[in-house]
Amino acid sequence: MNRKVIITAFLCFLMLNSIWAQPDYRRIKKERFGRIEYYHFDIGVDAAANYNYSFSPKIAVGIGSSRNLLNADFGLKYNIRNPYFGGRDEYISTQEILLCASLRLNVIRGKSFSLFVAGEIASHWAINSAYHSRLSDTRTSDANLADDYFSVGAKIGFKIKRWRASLYYEYDLAPAINQKYLFETKEYNYYGLYKSAFERGRIGVGLTYEIPFKI
Repeated sequence: MNRKVIITAFLCFLMLNSIWAQPDYRRIKKERFGRIEYYHFDIGVDAAANYNYSFSPKIAVGIGSSRNLLNADFGLKYNIRNPYFGGRDEYISTQEILLCASLRLNVIRGKSFSLFVAGEIASHWAINSAYHSRLSDTRTSDANLADDYFSVGAKIGFKIKRWRASLYYEYDLAPAINQKYLFETKEYNYYGLYKSAFERGRIGVGLTYEIPFKI
């Protein structure tokens, strides 16, 4: 009788121990899969437009994957605004270096697919600006036309394997163009450049390729 009691108790202990260990096994498995391709290097391009238009090659390093709830990226962009006339008689072109940080929330997660919403903040540093006139066929370089400023943005997008695509809206917290200088400089047509100089928001698309690495 004692032997049966001991064996029964031992079997119950093994069953209970297996049940208790199951959640811990699932947790370990989830953590292990969550670390696959956790660190990545990004290379890509953004394109945005409103009255002005721009192209922005970009590089970044990031943490997180399509399996993780949260992802974060820190990177650099080289923004080229209005490289060509685009049908206008006069315009201002600028070139900027951007330091940016973004946080993505994967609403839908999977092994090789995710659907996300994201927010981004960027610091814009003007490195070059110029005034262009089709009427006089001139280009006047003037570093005083462009200002440094911050911008914020909201994104929605998806990731398939290592490709990430997004649609975003970006808003400048301060004007990209030095409006006071533009108004006070008689060589420039302030009213003709008004829409371009006062633009603060734009819609854009982005495409990024992720290259995973280990630390």
